[in-house]
Amino acid sequence: MKYLIFIFLIGSIVAKSISMEDFINSKVKIFSNLDRDKDIEAVITKPYKKSKYNNFYRLLVIDDNNKILYQSPKVKDIDDSFSLGEYDCGISMPEVVVDIDKNRRSDILIPLPQCDISPTYYKSFELNQYNSSAKVKYLNSLVLVGKEYFKWREPKNIGNITWVMEFKRALTKDIVVAKIFSVKNNNYYSGLATLKLIKGGAKLLNYMLPMHNIKKEAYIAKIGPKDHNNSKGEPLKDMRDILIQDRANFHNGIRDEGDEDSNLFKSKKSREKIKRSWIIPVNTTLSNLKYQIINSNPKIEVVVKRNKLYIYLLEEFLEEDL
Repeated sequence: MKYLIFIFLIGSIVAKSISMEDFINSKVKIFSNLDRDKDIEAVITKPYKKSKYNNFYRLLVIDDNNKILYQSPKVKDIDDSFSLGEYDCGISMPEVVVDIDKNRRSDILIPLPQCDISPTYYKSFELNQYNSSAKVKYLNSLVLVGKEYFKWREPKNIGNITWVMEFKRALTKDIVVAKIFSVKNNNYYSGLATLKLIKGGAKLLNYMLPMHNIKKEAYIAKIGPKDHNNSKGEPLKDMRDILIQDRANFHNGIRDEGDEDSNLFKSKKSREKIKRSWIIPVNTTLSNLKYQIINSNPKIEVVVKRNKLYIYLLEEFLEEDL
């Protein structure tokens, strides 16, 4: 069985140059010899559409004379094959340039956006030999099989699995540094490894940072009726606003049965982080998590990790048909 699916081809030779301002303001910059000549090309992303929760980007390939060789089409749908962006449901931006299937073409690996802790699915923009068009290929997850080989495959047994969560950088076209993530018996482990890409997957070369248990910075909260209104008594209709109000109430002595003691988000300034954080549901869907927090009084566990909030629903709630 093939481990990837070819979707379609879009692109044309572009004669324009990119401004220095656009280059400096681009979100992602990857430098690589894409066509195996003596010159280095740049892969960048350029924003073109923003909304409250979703920011869309285009991918551009720039040669050493500052000419645009390729730019991906503008899309309006997160599910479009050529979509790139920072979305409410996760980030889908270029990570590395490699040769994934050993055909001497450059593949730009991009994670699909995801809203939970589960194996990362990838897609690839495969450039033609002139870097003037791209073919989108959907990949599965890169999952550990045995002790030293990762395979592109549909994940199974999500409760006990190890996978590549993120490609950090490419050392060559087939040697990469990757963040490895593992779930075992409800414990989470993370490490940093060097992998050699091979046909159909990758071989583990060594761990730069050994797998280690991730300590949780977390709190348990009951979203009560008073958490649904701000300090002026006005109803709140945004999930993040309700989470902020819950912590404000808790630290001001307005507590619900089921709240557990925690110093997280004690100050007003620290609670602003909730507004900027990615919300990642762990054991439900994003739509159901939003529905339950906005429309009912669930008990939740919130795990804080950098700019992400991993949220568990701790009680049985049926997903509503939104």
